[in-house]
Amino acid sequence: MSVVELPFQAFAGERKAALHEKRARWKAAARGDRSGTRIALMATFSVHPLEPYLGYALEAVGRSTALFTSPFDQIVQEVLDEDSQTQRFAPDICLIWPRLEDLWRGRPLPGVAGGDFDSALLELADLVAARAAGDRRFIFVLPAIPPARPLGLGDSCSCRGVYATAVRAREAARARLAGLPHVALLDFEEVIRALGEEQVYDWRLVSLARIPYTEAVFDEVGARLARLIPLIGSTVVPRLIALEPDAVLWDGWLEEAGPDGVNLAQGEAGEPHLAFQDFLADVRRAGHRLAVCSRRRAASLEAVFARREMHLSRGDFDAFLADQSDLVVGLRTLLQTTGATEAELVFLAGETVGELRALVEAFPQARVLGLQEEPAKWPLVLERQGWIDAIPAPAEGEEPETIQRGETAPVTLEDFRKKLNLQVDIDPVGATDSNRLAHLGETVTEFNFTGESFAVARLEQEIASGAREFLGIRVSDRFGDYGVAGAVALTTADDALSVDAFLLNCRVLGRDVEWIVLDRLCGIARERRLKRVRLRYRTTPRNHVAWDFLDRLAPDACSKDTEAFDVELDVEAFAARASARGRDPQIARSIPNAEPARTPGLELLRARRRKLPAAHAFRVGIELTQDLRTPAQALWAVQQEKQAARPVLETVYVEPRTLLERQLAHIWSRVLGVDQVGAFDNFFHIGGQSILATQLIFELEKTFGIELPVRVFFENPTVALMAHTIEAIQSARDAAEFNTDAVSAALWVAGTQLRKEVDLDPSIAVNASLPVGNALRPAAILLTGATGFLGAFLLRELLERTEATIYCHCRATDPAGALERLRGNVATYYPWPESQAARIVPVVGDLGKPGLGMEPALWQRLCAEIDLVVHNGAVTNFIDPYAKLKAANVLGTREILRFCYEAKTKPLHHVSTLYVFAPSDGTGGRALLEDSDPDHPEELHVGYRQSKWVAERLVKMGQSRGLPVTVYRLGRLSGCSATGACHTHDFLWRMIRAGVEAGCVMDNRIAMDMAPVDHVAKCLLHLIFNPRAQGKTHHLYNAQAPDLRTVGNWIRAFGLPLTEMSYADWRKAIMERARTDPQSASAGLIAFLPQTIAQWDDLVFDQTNALAGLADSPLSIPRIDEAVFHRYLKYFTETGFFPVRIS
Repeated sequence: MSVVELPFQAFAGERKAALHEKRARWKAAARGDRSGTRIALMATFSVHPLEPYLGYALEAVGRSTALFTSPFDQIVQEVLDEDSQTQRFAPDICLIWPRLEDLWRGRPLPGVAGGDFDSALLELADLVAARAAGDRRFIFVLPAIPPARPLGLGDSCSCRGVYATAVRAREAARARLAGLPHVALLDFEEVIRALGEEQVYDWRLVSLARIPYTEAVFDEVGARLARLIPLIGSTVVPRLIALEPDAVLWDGWLEEAGPDGVNLAQGEAGEPHLAFQDFLADVRRAGHRLAVCSRRRAASLEAVFARREMHLSRGDFDAFLADQSDLVVGLRTLLQTTGATEAELVFLAGETVGELRALVEAFPQARVLGLQEEPAKWPLVLERQGWIDAIPAPAEGEEPETIQRGETAPVTLEDFRKKLNLQVDIDPVGATDSNRLAHLGETVTEFNFTGESFAVARLEQEIASGAREFLGIRVSDRFGDYGVAGAVALTTADDALSVDAFLLNCRVLGRDVEWIVLDRLCGIARERRLKRVRLRYRTTPRNHVAWDFLDRLAPDACSKDTEAFDVELDVEAFAARASARGRDPQIARSIPNAEPARTPGLELLRARRRKLPAAHAFRVGIELTQDLRTPAQALWAVQQEKQAARPVLETVYVEPRTLLERQLAHIWSRVLGVDQVGAFDNFFHIGGQSILATQLIFELEKTFGIELPVRVFFENPTVALMAHTIEAIQSARDAAEFNTDAVSAALWVAGTQLRKEVDLDPSIAVNASLPVGNALRPAAILLTGATGFLGAFLLRELLERTEATIYCHCRATDPAGALERLRGNVATYYPWPESQAARIVPVVGDLGKPGLGMEPALWQRLCAEIDLVVHNGAVTNFIDPYAKLKAANVLGTREILRFCYEAKTKPLHHVSTLYVFAPSDGTGGRALLEDSDPDHPEELHVGYRQSKWVAERLVKMGQSRGLPVTVYRLGRLSGCSATGACHTHDFLWRMIRAGVEAGCVMDNRIAMDMAPVDHVAKCLLHLIFNPRAQGKTHHLYNAQAPDLRTVGNWIRAFGLPLTEMSYADWRKAIMERARTDPQSASAGLIAFLPQTIAQWDDLVFDQTNALAGLADSPLSIPRIDEAVFHRYLKYFTETGFFPVRIS
C-alpha cells in the first residue's frame, strides 16, 4: 500500500537533494547486468541526463529496465538504419523527443518569414506511425512552443507567428499519432506548466552541451514516462475510488456542523470541494468507479447528498457504506460488494497519514491518499499519483488521421537523405581556421580514429613545413550550417595515402558525411596515382563510433583485441564502395591545389598577427613590412613574441566580447604579463598562481570598487565567467545565487567532464587463474609516494611491522639518485634506519608515465614479485588545474590498477582524502558515511580535489571488477607528535604563519582538524594487516580537533605576541599585510580565504569502519594538546618557517 501526504512543491534545496539521491540510487542499480524492458532515448538534443531519473522512476515501481541513449540528433537515421547503434540495442520502447527550435534551426522563426514549418515535426510523426508495430512501441514527446518570439507581443496577433505555427504543428502531430495502439504521447507543455517556465530552461547548457533543460525537467519527464510506459497498448484498468466524503466533498465536518451546516456554497469555502466533485465525476466518466466508505451515520450522509448544491448524486456511487466504525472492515466489505481487487482500490480521506496507518497494514496493495493540501489542488494531487492514468481507445468512428487519409508511405533512409540538402565542403586547413581544428581535436571523441588532438602551434608548424596535409570538413544541411565539423590529416608513404587522423563532430554523423569524405580521399589518391588508402586507428576510451564505422567498412580488418591497427583498402574498390554509400559524390567540392611553400619564421609571425586584436595586428604588420629586414631581425622578433605571447592552451582564443570582458582581459594581461587574454582562458592555465591571484583581487577592488568573493574566484577562473559574476555583484544579487545560478552551467559541465574521466580499460580485470599476493605476510611491498610527508612515516611503519622488502617508487634518473631522495626525505623527520636499509629498494619511475615510468623488464619482474601495493603517491598542489595533475594523480592510479592485475593479483591499499567530499554531500549536517561515494564533482573547484575524486572512483571501479581494494580517506595531517617535525605546505600552517607575520590571531570556535602523522601511519598500517578491515573504506582524521580560539591561545602562550580578533578583522589585517608586502606569506594566502567564517566547510565524517578496525589495538588518532602544538611551533621557528623572535 502506498500512503501519500506530500506538499505540492518542495523547496529548492530539498529538490536538489532529492535529485542527487535519485541519481545515486540509479547509479547503484545500474551497475549490475540490466534486463527487462529495453528503452532507447532519442532526441534532437543531448538527452542523456534523462537516464538516471527515468531509470530511478521505473525501478521505484518495480520495473527492471535497460536504457540506451542514442546518438545525438540522429532520430531518423537511428530508427531507419537496421545496423544503427539503436537497432543493435533492440529496444522494446523508443522515446522520440524533438524540439521545435532544433527542427527549425537555420531558418528565420515563423512570423518574420514564410515557409513550411509543419513538415519537419510531421515527418517524425509519420516515421513513428509507420514503424510502430509488433513488439516495438513508441513514446512521442509533443514539443514545447518555443519561447523566443521575434514579433514580441504581436506574435499572438498573427496566424503565422511562432505560437500559432507551433500549435498547428503540435496538433497535426497529435492527430497523426493519437489512437495508434503502440504509440503514447507526452505533452511537454504540461511539464512546463507543472514546473513553471523559470524552472525549465537552462540557457547556458544549451550552448555549452546542447542540453536545453534543467535537471528538474528531466526528473519530471522521467516520472511521467514511468507512468506512461505501462499504458502503451493496454486497456484502462478501472480503479475503485472509495471516499470518506466528510470534509472531502464539502467543507466542514458533519459531527461539528451537521448536514445543513457543511459549506457547499459557490464563492465560499465550499467551492473547491464542489470543483473536486466535478473532477471525480469526470474520472467516473473515464471508466473508474466511485464508492463511499464512511464512519458517519447514513442519515447524515443521505441528508447532505439530498442537498441541491451537491454536484455528485447518490446514484454516482457503485457502493455506499455508512456507519463503518472500523474502516478496515468497511473496505473489505466494499471489495466483496463491488468485486474489485485490492490492487484496484484507491481510498481518499481528509485525514492524516498517521490516522490512516491501520489501512496501510491491512491493504498492502491498495493506494491511500490523505488529502491535507489546499482543496483547490486536490485534482492535481490525485492526478499526479498516476493512479487514474489511462489512454482511451478511439471512439466509434474516430480514427487516427494517418489512417483516415490512408496509410503513410514507408519512410526510408533514401527519402531522408534526398530531403536533407546536404552540402559537404573539404578544403585545406589553410583556407579555414586552425583554431577551430584544434578545438575539434580536443572535443571530438566518439568519431576520432586515433584520439589525436591538435595544438594550434604544432598545427601551424606542420602546415608551414609541409610535414602533414590537413583538410577541414565543412557541413551544412536544411537544418543549419555546422561550420567546420571535422578534419583529416594526410601523409603519403610508399604507394598509399595515409589518413593519420580522421574526426567528425557527432552533430553531423548519420548523414553519410564520413562516406562522402572517404570518396573524396579516394579521388585524391587517384589524382596522385596512389594505389591504396591507409586508415590508421588507435583505440581510445570513447571512440567506439569510429570503430563501428571501420567495422562496417572492412569487418575482416578490425579487431577489438588490438589496440591499434591500420585498415588498407584498394583505391578503386574503396572508391566504388564509398561512392555507393555516399549517394552523391558531387556534393563535395574538388580539392584545390596545395598552397605554395611558406617561410616558417615569417609564417609564425603571420599566424601570431592573425590572432591579435586589430590594433596590435596593425603594429605587427608594420614590423613585418619595415623592421624585419634580415633573418636575425626576424629571429629576434619571433623570440620577443614568444616571451610575451599567450601560451598554447587547450582553449581556443575567443576575443572578449563586452566592455566588462575587455576591462577584465586588460587587468589579467597586466597582472600576468601576457599580451593576449581570451574570454575563456583559465587564469591558472596562463600562468596564474596564489600571489598573482591576490594581486588580481586587489586590482579588481581598485577598478570596480568590489571585493570579489574568493569562492567565486575559483569557481569562475575565466574572463567571461568572472564578468558575469561581477555584473551579478554590481546588481546586488545575493552571493549564494552566484554559486547556484550564475555559474551553475559551467559547474555542471565541469562535473560532467570529470565523470567522463572515470574510465578504466576493460582489460584491467581480475584473472581468476592468476595467483594472489599474500596480503597478511607479504614478502614484497610496493610503496608509492615514499618521498612525501606521510610516505616517510609509512615507510618506517612498514619496516617495523613487516619483514618484507619495501620497493619505494620515486622519480629520479637512476637508483642512486632515488636512494638519495629517499634518504633526504626521511632525514627531514627522523634518522635514517641504517639497520633496516637493506630492505629498502628504490624503484626509478614516474607516476605520470605509462608503466609507472619503469623499465619494461623491471615492471614485469615486480608484477610477479610484489604481494601488496600501498598507493600513497600523488602530486599535492592546490593551485595547478586538473589537466596538469591528471598524469600523476589519475593516469598514475590507472597504471597502479594495471600493475595490481598483472601476473599476480595484488591487494591495493589506496590513500585518498576527505577532500573528495563536497558541501552538498553533507547537506543537512548528516555524517558522511565511509561506505558512501562522494557524488558532487562539480563542486570540487580545486584541481587536486578533482584529481583525487577521479582516482578514487577508478579504484572503486577496480574493486567492482574483483580486485581486493581498501581505501583510506585522510583528513589534515599535522606534524610528528614526538618531534614536532612537520611539512609546511598545508593551508593551516600557512594561515598561522600569515597571522604571525601580521601580528594577529583569529578568535573563533571553528574546529581545525589536525591528525599527527605518526599516529595516522600507525593506524593505517594496523588496518592494512587487519583482515576484518580489508575491502572497506576508512576515515582517518581527528574527531577531537582543537578550535581556532584554542589554537590562538596556544600560539600566544608559546610567546608569539599576537592580538586576538574576529575573523573579519583578522582577514582585513592579512589583506593589508599583503598589500604592503606582496612577497609576504599573506600575499599567497588571500586567494584561499573565504569572505566570511560561515563559508568554511563544516562537514561531519563517520568513522565506524576505522574504529571497528582499530578496536583490537590501543591505537587511535589522539587529541592534539598544547604540548604537542608547541612542538610544532618550535619546529617552525627553528627551521625559519616562522621568521620571528620569541618574546
